Amino acid sequence: VTNGALQNWGLFGAPLEPPPVVALSSRKPFGMTGEAATATVFPLRVGRDVETSLRVVAPFGFEWVFLEQEFVASAGGATAGMPGGTPLRDRNLLTWQSARYLQNQNYGFATKIRVPNTVPRTSSNAFFVEFGYADLTLDNTSRSFAARIEAPPVQALSNVAVESSTGAAGLPSLFTFRVKTVTAIPEGGGLLVQGPGGFSFPETCQASAVKGGSHASLPSDVRCTFQMAAGGEPQLNLMAGKIGMVAALYEFQLEGLNPVVPMTNLHAAGTTCGWTHCWTFFSLRDLALPLATAEELDARATVPGFSIKAEMPHAHLVPLSDAARISIGRDDRPLQQNRLTFGFRLGRDIVEAGELVLRGPWGFSFREDCLADAGVVTQPGSISAQAATLLARHGTWETGVPVR
Repeated sequence: VTNGALQNWGLFGAPLEPPPVVALSSRKPFGMTGEAATATVFPLRVGRDVETSLRVVAPFGFEWVFLEQEFVASAGGATAGMPGGTPLRDRNLLTWQSARYLQNQNYGFATKIRVPNTVPRTSSNAFFVEFGYADLTLDNTSRSFAARIEAPPVQALSNVAVESSTGAAGLPSLFTFRVKTVTAIPEGGGLLVQGPGGFSFPETCQASAVKGGSHASLPSDVRCTFQMAAGGEPQLNLMAGKIGMVAALYEFQLEGLNPVVPMTNLHAAGTTCGWTHCWTFFSLRDLALPLATAEELDARATVPGFSIKAEMPHAHLVPLSDAARISIGRDDRPLQQNRLTFGFRLGRDIVEAGELVLRGPWGFSFREDCLADAGVVTQPGSISAQAATLLARHGTWETGVPVR
């Protein structure tokens, strides 16, 4: 450590034994309940008598919030009060000045803490206890003991995603949904997914497993229904059956219909996802109750939607003669490297910055660096001499349009 105690990755002499535990009275986010939880940290037992400083670091996003009289300096079965008394607090940090800790005592404390709205993403989801954190050397008397304590999961939905097989207006699409739950959902409860206006699904929908997916599928007795909310937003209801829904990272697919009118998704302040169009996921104890009064098991989560654009007038795989197929390396056998030739026509000139995305059916894969070894050729005259006649009616890629 050379730059001070608050800028370190310094080592400590030994782990705390037995390992401490952090117990939270509630794992629901403060933003969901409006109330702080009580955190109890116990046991804090040093391996020898030490006189040193102490720091307890909560995961990023947690915040210690208490008045001096609310701090309990002897909790969880402690045999003595915290020698340093009430600590200083700074967001997720608690610090005690140097005090004497005895080997034959079990210390522990309890105080108020705000649980964040989401599982921490910018730090370890763990609490750290550091005896001697302010010491700048590691020896027999400095930086004596430390512990890392895995934090209990925040009761909040996470890893939410919505993908569509096409973004063309008015067309049928296969929608893929993903959500990670923390709390098990009982029979009659379920997941509710609310999307931007214009999307629609069958009233009695069928949620299916994702082919080749690596995440959990919905239980077989989940019942899917669709309705329009009072504000016109599409609302999918996925009700748990007798076996309920265990906590898991779920992934499922539904057939639906895109809005008939194109819509652009733009950055927007003041929305739940930071964009003009959002998808919101809810985990509810009773799916039969109105959303405004239903109990949320995990805090809701939102994810940005996607733009819906006018359908491209035409796109196709260019039909090639046998000679042309051989010349470009076309090989349609399974598991073989293949080179495909595409043609398309735009409905209007594109003058604004944007991307052209090519997405293939499930099972096909592109090289990670698709430009290597002339992986993408955009000039028809450079694709194949044998295919020149077939490609002659295709325009030349505009100069200055990057392919990356």
